[in-house]
Amino acid sequence: MRALPTMCQRQVSRRRMPNEKVFKNEGDLKWAKQMKFRSHETFFIRKGWLSKGMRAVQNDPLVFMRSGSESPTDTLGLGANMVKALRYWLQATGLTIEPKSGKRSQQFTDFGKLVFENDPYFEETGTLWALHFLLASNKALATS
Repeated sequence: MRALPTMCQRQVSRRRMPNEKVFKNEGDLKWAKQMKFRSHETFFIRKGWLSKGMRAVQNDPLVFMRSGSESPTDTLGLGANMVKALRYWLQATGLTIEPKSGKRSQQFTDFGKLVFENDPYFEETGTLWALHFLLASNKALATS
């Protein structure tokens, strides 16, 4: 086995000093405060989830907040963590929005309305590309 070069050993073993800044400027720090991690509950977007979620939001904007016999797990046919993940993915892809305060009802964005009316099953390549772009460019929600 070959030994690592001396410079690599220094870089690997170097630790950050307690007073050393992690972020280079104030803009990086603001962006880092807005980042959201693990809201997808480790579930990726599964086939049919977005269309199922959009149909449920169309029928009942409070679908993710219900409890009892109308719980979202029963309505959507998903487990509790999957429901949380679906709610997150709908927002991260820009299909729905939810108010920061008050009733946490889901509403379609303009893009979400357009998709729901013209491609409710996400079959068009253009829809998938638009979702990909919106997800990849969403710094606040799609960071993990």
